[in-house]
Amino acid sequence: MPLNDLFKWRLESAQKYDDSERGLGDVLDVKASVALVAVTFLAGVSAQLITVQGESPLWSKVQLTAQLVALPLLAAAGALIVAELWPKGYASLPTPKQDADWIERLNKELGDNTAVMEKVLSQKLSSAVTRVEHNKQLNDRKSRLLGWIFSLLAGAMVLILGNLIFLALRATSPVLKSLFKCG
Repeated sequence: MPLNDLFKWRLESAQKYDDSERGLGDVLDVKASVALVAVTFLAGVSAQLITVQGESPLWSKVQLTAQLVALPLLAAAGALIVAELWPKGYASLPTPKQDADWIERLNKELGDNTAVMEKVLSQKLSSAVTRVEHNKQLNDRKSRLLGWIFSLLAGAMVLILGNLIFLALRATSPVLKSLFKCG
């Protein structure tokens, strides 16, 4: 197999893609970590809101129901975050020592530098493609989990923030009424 431009391009492309897949895994984990902070914060807020009484018994039931729906959404998001952040077996490059030992064995077996170089480059391309496919599957799963996480988080956030907005309006309404009566 001569080292032609197409082969060089394929090898460089596969190695770049391999690097980007491993980097993407890190980015997805950072996003999941941010979501974990949001889930923790919103769960604390929701737990506090459960104890707040509404203006009327009916509104108290509405507020309680909203929080009782938000909490399972947050719990499900939290469970998915754990699944997303669970350590995965990303395929990685061999160490320089492993490469050197392997090339030394090839030199002993093949004896010809050209044959060794062709074998090394061919194996590098093959292993890069295999790593990319493996790591891409892991990242695709992480991406799907993040989609679900953020959907659940958004649903819980709407319920909790809606409740907070109502409480803020309720708390400021006497002040606003007195301002408009004076004016």
